[in-house]
Amino acid sequence: MKKGTQDKVEFKHAKDNAVSALAKVLKHQYNNIEIEETFKFWLAQLPLKNDLTEAKECNEFLAEVIEFKPEMVIGPNGEYMDNLINLLKKTMKKDYMKPETIEKFKKFLKEHKCLNKV
Repeated sequence: MKKGTQDKVEFKHAKDNAVSALAKVLKHQYNNIEIEETFKFWLAQLPLKNDLTEAKECNEFLAEVIEFKPEMVIGPNGEYMDNLINLLKKTMKKDYMKPETIEKFKKFLKEHKCLNKV
């Protein structure tokens, strides 16, 4: 592998690690940050595709947010549902999610009559 290619691969893994670290801040320190702005930034960084361990953790966190505070992801009137569906089209695979995370997303999509779109 060429040196430049190796640097790009390492950068992508480092980016995934940083995005995953931000998810942990959102989850555990939400009272100490601008939650809406930070969450939107974090969500825009998804999907993670290089570090599959971090991808699974971030997708689990996203599933938790959708389960308990869906308006943060889809908007108060569902205006961002298409964005979520596009993200899930790319990530609802066993490489990117634990089976139980996939089930959480399927349940949410079924409740919102969107399961057939993924």
